Amino acid sequence: MGRYVSRWSRKFWLMVYNVFGENFRMGEYDVALKRMHQYDNIKKELDDYMRLLNKLIIPEDDIPSDYLTHDVTGAVYDLRILKRNIDRLHKELDDLEE
Repeated sequence: MGRYVSRWSRKFWLMVYNVFGENFRMGEYDVALKRMHQYDNIKKELDDYMRLLNKLIIPEDDIPSDYLTHDVTGAVYDLRILKRNIDRLHKELDDLEE
């Protein structure tokens, strides 16, 4: 009697074979997976910064200021530091894409 193999198990092993097929060289998949994970983390961090910037209150007076207040918590953020962090993340994304 043969052992029962579920449909999901067969699909999994077919997927594994397609990833680790006959032309697979060790290391390429790992590097690509790490880069994809790093790219996703940077994109999530950028999205978090954009959500934060959308919740900051711009002062109504015409006096330019580098400090903005969060509309819910009232915390004060330095716009220069936020811009520096966003620029750093964009640079990391550009480096990853090359």
